[in-house]
Amino acid sequence: SPVETVVVVTGRDRAAVEASVASAQLPGRPAVTCVYNRSFAEGDMARSLQEGLAALPENCLAAIVALADQPQLQPDTVTRLIERWRATQAKVVAPFYQGQRGHPLLFDRAVWPQILSLPAQARPRQLVEALGEVEVVAVDSDSILRDVDTPEDYAAEMARQGARG
Repeated sequence: SPVETVVVVTGRDRAAVEASVASAQLPGRPAVTCVYNRSFAEGDMARSLQEGLAALPENCLAAIVALADQPQLQPDTVTRLIERWRATQAKVVAPFYQGQRGHPLLFDRAVWPQILSLPAQARPRQLVEALGEVEVVAVDSDSILRDVDTPEDYAAEMARQGARG
């Protein structure tokens, strides 16, 4: 995808995650920067989002926010979000599968001040709803809706991947 900068926000198991990220760096791909969310134990997604945005360079005009528990994220989905944002300059661009909004989300820099001013306990979903219209990118895969929260979710995702061959 045309992503130029990658930031990974860590929390629990910081050292292991950072080591894994470092070992996965590929030549010719954007370097990955890790930032640590010191308040990860409170489970505040807003704080992780704020840490990630704050780590981006000043010339960054938009950010794709992807969840760590969605390893099946399709590069084409990211590319299509960026293309739609470039065409529309929408504040928020999101993938939809059969009418359901999923992840990742793209946030135009114009809304970052609102995100950065959220209280730690705020839910980013509430901000997205408060911003109003979301630019829709229809996708043909439910991967934008699936996440891996439990060992059972992981097993199901591995079985799904194995079925694709």
